[in-house]
Amino acid sequence: MHRQYREHDVSFHLRNAAAWADRATGHALASQVDPGFRHGPEAFQSTRCTTR
Repeated sequence: MHRQYREHDVSFHLRNAAAWADRATGHALASQVDPGFRHGPEAFQSTRCTTR
């Protein structure tokens, strides 16, 4: 399920970047996509701070 959301989010972002957002901002917004990003509990486990 999370993969489906991720694919939709990335697709939406890339379509907007290509259609208008790159020109509007002057930046290549497709480069903002983080291929290592994960939704859900896995994301919290991999980024949890281990120092106190």
